[in-house]
Amino acid sequence: MKRAVKGLDHVVVMVDGIDAAEAAYKNLGFQVQPRGFHRKLGTANHLMIFDKDYFEILGIVEDTAFNAERREWLKQGGGLANVALATDGADIAFDAFKAAGLEPDAPLFFDRAVEVAGKTEHAQFRTVRIPKTHMPVVGFFVCEHLTPQFVYRSEWAQQAGNPAAYAPFITAPVIIQFARGDKTVPNPTASAIIRAGNLQSRSTLFRNDLAVAANPAVSHNPHTFLTNVSGPGAAFAFAAQQQIATFFASDGVTIIDPDGAGPFFETPTSMVPEDLAYLP
Repeated sequence: MKRAVKGLDHVVVMVDGIDAAEAAYKNLGFQVQPRGFHRKLGTANHLMIFDKDYFEILGIVEDTAFNAERREWLKQGGGLANVALATDGADIAFDAFKAAGLEPDAPLFFDRAVEVAGKTEHAQFRTVRIPKTHMPVVGFFVCEHLTPQFVYRSEWAQQAGNPAAYAPFITAPVIIQFARGDKTVPNPTASAIIRAGNLQSRSTLFRNDLAVAANPAVSHNPHTFLTNVSGPGAAFAFAAQQQIATFFASDGVTIIDPDGAGPFFETPTSMVPEDLAYLP
């Protein structure tokens, strides 16, 4: 069955000065892709590609009607501007958002030139945005990749940067969510970052082991627990999303426990695990 939302595609950070931002992320050890230009949108970007998602820094290069909202965001300091969700189709997402009363913008097509193996290709996308009236803190949209072969390339997904190396330098408010028994990013990997940055008090652990014990239909790999908004794990996803929304709305001051006194989330985490704890 095709889904309107099927997980995270990428996050967008607005920067005031794309040249300086490119240099900064390279210095952190990321493999920063060459600059792309969205002629229709008046923006330029650099991507840092991972296996199934990516990180995007975005700057304004020409004032247009399409980037007016983003220019206002920059006046407030920039930073995380959008969460882009993966989808099986922009039209499917548009219909689902409309049925949910979210008043989505009509699907928008755009492209950008990209060099692949010495040849200029065009990466093509269709997006559907939920208006700020419904998502006032961080913007959400779905991103349909019409040409994923020009974005998700294995040779671009080799990131030298180790998060544990720069975790000690985090100064702004931060929130970490991780899940017990994550099979995609094993717990020792997350724990290394938490220990390096002394971030245990800012970390929430989703006890997927307890969730599966209560309902065996819950996924045994909780890596995408935050975006599993349908099926037996939906309640946990919405609770975790509410924690993030509260964090952003309070400008990083308030971190709630997603299920209050319930057993499925620990805020702050009671452990920084070094074992895998995979469920069969």
